[in-house]
Amino acid sequence: MTTILYWLRYDEHTDPETEGYIGVSSKFNDRVYSHKKGYSGKHIFNRINNGASFEILHECDTEEEAYQLEEKYRPEDMIGWNLCKGGGNPPSRAGKVCEASLKTGDDRSEAQKRSSAEHSARMKGRTSPRKGAKLEQSTIDKFTKKVIINGKTYDSYSEAAEEYGVSQACITVWKRKDSKVIKRRNGDILNVEFL
Repeated sequence: MTTILYWLRYDEHTDPETEGYIGVSSKFNDRVYSHKKGYSGKHIFNRINNGASFEILHECDTEEEAYQLEEKYRPEDMIGWNLCKGGGNPPSRAGKVCEASLKTGDDRSEAQKRSSAEHSARMKGRTSPRKGAKLEQSTIDKFTKKVIINGKTYDSYSEAAEEYGVSQACITVWKRKDSKVIKRRNGDILNVEFL
């Protein structure tokens, strides 16, 4: 299977050893799609949206050969748009926390502050798409929990709870225990039916 060593670059880039992004893929078309959809990081996605294009530098017989070439183009971290040095699959970030993302206030980098300000500007004045929306009665009925206590129907657990001086959680417990008759501490007996 052929493995591709590719260069993602702007038209004005002339040196693949210092500019753009160098990558390796045995499924080149899938990898291009992944980059274009932003699955491989916003730093690449944004550059594609700003006009960066793909160029195949080498077609290798093995992944090992392609990774050796990649290491020659990217012998260290942070060259061009690559974050990691070439020559191997980047380590998984699954389950790991980036320390920079935990910073707040003045501890953040200038880029983080700028990004936060841009996000705030985009969100300013925006109203929720659900604001003012009315739920259909059928939806309300799905979530409404009616209960009958001593022959009186209550439209919600909160309404019944208020009347009997108990919490909504207490009524939920009655339902979970499938209780039909509740004997309260004060001696009152409640006949309960859940709808």
